[in-house]
Amino acid sequence: MSGGRKCFVGSLPDGTQESTLRAEFGRYGEVEDIFVKPGCETGRQWAMVTFGTAAQALSAKEGTDRILKLPGNDKPVEVMIARNQSKDGPGDRGPGGSNEGRPKKIFVGSLPDGITENTLREEFSKYGQITDLFLKTGCDSNKHWAFITFSSTEAAETAKTSTDRLLKFEGCDSTVEVMLARNQGMNGRDPIKPGPGTTVEGPSKIFVGSLPDSINETVLRAEFSKYGQILDVFLKTGCESHKQWAFIVFATNSQAQAAKDATDRILVVQGGTSTCEVMFAKFQGKNGQDPLPARGSSGSSGGVPAPPPMSQMPQQYAWRVYQTPQGIPYYHNHATGATQWECPMELHYSAMAAQQAHAAHAQASMYGAMYSMTPPTAMYRPY
Repeated sequence: MSGGRKCFVGSLPDGTQESTLRAEFGRYGEVEDIFVKPGCETGRQWAMVTFGTAAQALSAKEGTDRILKLPGNDKPVEVMIARNQSKDGPGDRGPGGSNEGRPKKIFVGSLPDGITENTLREEFSKYGQITDLFLKTGCDSNKHWAFITFSSTEAAETAKTSTDRLLKFEGCDSTVEVMLARNQGMNGRDPIKPGPGTTVEGPSKIFVGSLPDSINETVLRAEFSKYGQILDVFLKTGCESHKQWAFIVFATNSQAQAAKDATDRILVVQGGTSTCEVMFAKFQGKNGQDPLPARGSSGSSGGVPAPPPMSQMPQQYAWRVYQTPQGIPYYHNHATGATQWECPMELHYSAMAAQQAHAAHAQASMYGAMYSMTPPTAMYRPY
């Protein structure tokens, strides 16, 4: 908050007393209130100091931030103007506040090997109350990441501003990357609700196909990070030779667009014999998966969908096979008007087409592909 009278003071020695803080910060002006956070973990003590004027608070920040050392501590305190100016700290909205539809979750990337949930909680709890933490390990060296959800938007924004490209954990040579999570649901799955007048940005996830058998996440990150900040990489190996594929999520739509335009049918990845195919992922959720509708019911609740208009249909065959937006095949007879999930006995594909139809169903459940099949051949297009 611009012009705030309250300062956040972190990295305080254990057992810091209000009298000590009042004596030290009283040099910069009238101290109206001091809140020392009780029950902090060892080495994580913090406090809020409220001055009579914003000018006094700013003077205190400039005179003490990473400069002042209190007795019992071997490192200086961290002082910043509190974004949340309510009484009890960054986790409290204060009277009349509302967080509905506003981001409270942050993404933390470039975490070191061996990082633990306790370490993350200790470091980020100084900015506010943490309500949820999801840590993803098993990534490439020093490329682990996490989602941290706070009780308020202000706490999340303060954590981002205070740590992005500034915080360095023990065991890592580089600082962490911190941003407001683009998706705010469980493990980052639900999109942020746009506020009034907000323009919803386009997709930020791309599908990369025709990757070589030797591909790995490190190579993909090295190749695509030149187009922007990568939030997540999902690599699918074990496919047919030179048919491995991946999803890459960028921080913004413009970065994803730049990557697509610069690499689609142009980039030959190390170890590959042909260019890779790059396109926007049709489904932007976790690993391209969105909930599938229930089968066997009718109407908009997930039953057999209405067939496409007759004007769009070839007339060679009575039975046609289509896909729902989620990739589930269904069948429609344009002579009788029957529509059903089960493949009709009258419909005979060649052995190759049948195998492709089976593969279409399996792949669709894996990464949200949409397939279009026309007898006697079957073709697919992954997203």
